[in-house]
Amino acid sequence: MRKNLILIVALLTCFVASWADNERKISFKELPGEAKVFLKENFGGEKILWAHEEYEYTHDKKHYEVHLSDGTEIEFDKMGVWKEIDCKFKPLPKNIIPKKIQKFLSETYPDTKSVKIERDLYGYEVKLSNGRELVFDDNGDFIRFDE
Repeated sequence: MRKNLILIVALLTCFVASWADNERKISFKELPGEAKVFLKENFGGEKILWAHEEYEYTHDKKHYEVHLSDGTEIEFDKMGVWKEIDCKFKPLPKNIIPKKIQKFLSETYPDTKSVKIERDLYGYEVKLSNGRELVFDDNGDFIRFDE
């Protein structure tokens, strides 16, 4: 009985370890083309500290994460389209934020900066320098605060 228990624990450990090994460090050259263009156009002055490719077994999805020298973190989908950009405490480049959302933010929060943006199938979430998070639909219309 004890040997069976040890065998089961050993097999489970191997199984979990194989699932945990879903991330590998990559170079700039290994990023998808669209991600490389995006980085050059919007963050060309920053050095890439590290990048990695991650595979989510549970969702059968691949994505990429890039960390820049100024602290910015960017996540791309498998095609190289950005999913999330977190500039921490410095403003996001203006051309990243959809124009309708930019207009809403400049009129409603003229003294704050947008420091993080996420997008998915349903829209955008923008975090401001004052800590407030706003949710917009995929057309750029304000929906609600995300507190």
